Amino acid sequence: MKTGAARSWTLLLVCLGAVLALAVRGQPADVPWPVDVAQTQVGYGFRFDQSVPRWQAFYPVHDSLRALALHVGVVGDPGKLIAEIRDAENAVLVRFVRAVRASGWVYLPFDAPLRVHPGRPYRIYVYADRPSPNPKQRFFWSGAFVPDFCPPCTTDVSGGRPGFRYAFVVYASR
Repeated sequence: MKTGAARSWTLLLVCLGAVLALAVRGQPADVPWPVDVAQTQVGYGFRFDQSVPRWQAFYPVHDSLRALALHVGVVGDPGKLIAEIRDAENAVLVRFVRAVRASGWVYLPFDAPLRVHPGRPYRIYVYADRPSPNPKQRFFWSGAFVPDFCPPCTTDVSGGRPGFRYAFVVYASR
């Protein structure tokens, strides 16, 4: 019995290591900007579409941002991904509309530096340009339970899953 339990734990750890290695390997490698703030752990995700947006709060460290990366799952042809950064008053500061055909990290460079106030809350919003007609045509924003990552960085699922954080990277200007 002990041998079977040890084998199960070993298999679980090997699988977890493989998932983490894929998540790290899949991040944009040639980004010319330093990381401002990031949560890169991936366990599972929540679907989103035109009528079901998802959001993640973050607090920038730098006063100028240059890019955003999101870990997104894609099933079928769910339309175009729309990603925004909004301020505390819900004003859209930057918006992307992008066709995404494969799951993984989606890198979104800004056309110009985005001026922000370090230490103030901002939100990343994601949704699609159309509704999801069925489970075979969906986007998912991946993330994981990471309760020690920025406790005030809430998400749209914080009420039912208080430790869940979506996977994202915000890049700063040099």
